[in-house]
Amino acid sequence: MVLCLDVDGGRGRGRGDGVHQMVDFENSLHFRSDNLEKHKKDIAARPAKEWFMSNKEKAKLKQSEKQSLEEAEAKALAGDDEQKESKKRKKGPLTEEELQEKRAQRNRARLKAKREAEKAEREREQLRARASAKRSRRAQRDAEEFPMTIGERIFKQKMERRKKKGSKGKAAKKGKAR
Repeated sequence: MVLCLDVDGGRGRGRGDGVHQMVDFENSLHFRSDNLEKHKKDIAARPAKEWFMSNKEKAKLKQSEKQSLEEAEAKALAGDDEQKESKKRKKGPLTEEELQEKRAQRNRARLKAKREAEKAEREREQLRARASAKRSRRAQRDAEEFPMTIGERIFKQKMERRKKKGSKGKAAKKGKAR
């Protein structure tokens, strides 16, 4: 038996909000109990869950992890030794395969350098374009007599003060010291 008093489409608006919540809760309990009855045999066939481990099991697990770690390290060390020996240059002329491999490696390095240079050039072009656009916007804004930003106003005041004081900057001080 399923109670369904969902008048407003499950939106939970208006009065009776608590009633709808209670009905939803009742429906979920009902479906849960139906599922438990329906799948009772499957649930009973599952092994019991163990949420804790005994100290002996913990020690065994730790020992097995340690052993597998040691084996992995030993394999890695053995592999490193073999790789070091194989990378040493052999005496005598190179084989055709080795020559092809070296050529391919040089070509890959050359292509990679070329791509990086092209990328850097594109970035420089973008920076130039942005700077040019900024200059043109500033010139257009100055021509149209838009109000200055706070930073521009402060900078302009600073420059005017310097002009009033005259040349008393670093260059003037160096001239007096000589």
